[in-house]
Amino acid sequence: MTRIFFADRVRLIFFVLATLLFVAYPCFSQATNLDSWRLLDQAQRQYELGNISQSFKLAQTAKELRTSEVQKKLDTLQSAIIPLAVQNAGDNVTAVRNLLVDRMETSAVAVIDEQLLFYSDFFDSSSISSLYEHLAGQRLYPEAEYLLGKLFVQEGEYKTALNYYLEAYNHSAALDIPDVKTDILYDIAYLSNLVGDQNQMEEALLTVMQGNPDFVGTDGDTPYVDIAMNYAKKGEGVDAQKFFLLYRSGYYRSINASVQLASFYDQSGYPEQAFRMACLSSLGVFTRIYSVLTQRSQKFSFTTLDAFFAAAVKHSDIVDWLKNNDGWKGFELFAKYASFYGNQALSSDLYNALALYSTDSRIKESSKRVLGK
Repeated sequence: MTRIFFADRVRLIFFVLATLLFVAYPCFSQATNLDSWRLLDQAQRQYELGNISQSFKLAQTAKELRTSEVQKKLDTLQSAIIPLAVQNAGDNVTAVRNLLVDRMETSAVAVIDEQLLFYSDFFDSSSISSLYEHLAGQRLYPEAEYLLGKLFVQEGEYKTALNYYLEAYNHSAALDIPDVKTDILYDIAYLSNLVGDQNQMEEALLTVMQGNPDFVGTDGDTPYVDIAMNYAKKGEGVDAQKFFLLYRSGYYRSINASVQLASFYDQSGYPEQAFRMACLSSLGVFTRIYSVLTQRSQKFSFTTLDAFFAAAVKHSDIVDWLKNNDGWKGFELFAKYASFYGNQALSSDLYNALALYSTDSRIKESSKRVLGK
């Protein structure tokens, strides 16, 4: 799964904020979040350089500065809208903003414009009270809490780090990049497992899975993964070729979570849950690789699983991606539970492909033993 690293995301948002605010709102540049973003960017750079103490100080200061920056904006807006004449304009943002322009409340207008420019997707952009409430939520700084958690990981303080990750997740509505929430959940799962809290690990991974429509279903319909899994259980005439020709899954952010959960349920003795997660992870991995292969060669088409993996392992980035997302493990568990539920044809196809082409030596040798090779 291709992931934009946290540092890159921070720098990207900082650049966009700096550029747009400089062009559109020069008079307001000193009252924006740029100072806290600068500090957090510096903290991230120090973290990458291994300067843990300096990074911690910068991240902590950025967190405190964000609170004061946003409180200043709240005070500015509150002071401007409290007069009765403005109150009479009602809750409509446009009406309130126009009145504030007439009253030459330039700082308050800049606060409103900044929220509408960058955050209008996250609140009712027609309501001044909704805008104010969203702005108040920005006093929280989950990006800084997330980095502080990473710093404590480096110090071996796993429980403290986990607490910071949990804070960052609980405050994730204030994230400037919503997708970072998934990264936080993965790190919560990792540390929870490390400190022996498997219940919390499972909960975090299942929360990641909630973003996958093939896992949760829509409008009360049977989830797509259950339809695919039940087909895989049929056994008669359902081999790998038929299965992967019929079923695909294009949501990739949860692949690693589904593999981890399949392994967890396998070890915990829950075959139905393990098969469900292994089925979904295999569909996700297959679909992702198929998409890449067809983009790189218009002549490529799926014929057999052996040929599919033979083509896939020729690409080093696909091999790396499989390793980073435990893709081979998902296929191995899918093969195991296909056999468990009576579909020997599908299981044999999977094991044979793994024995021939898996770049994970343990899985390759284990698959050979299952096949008696």
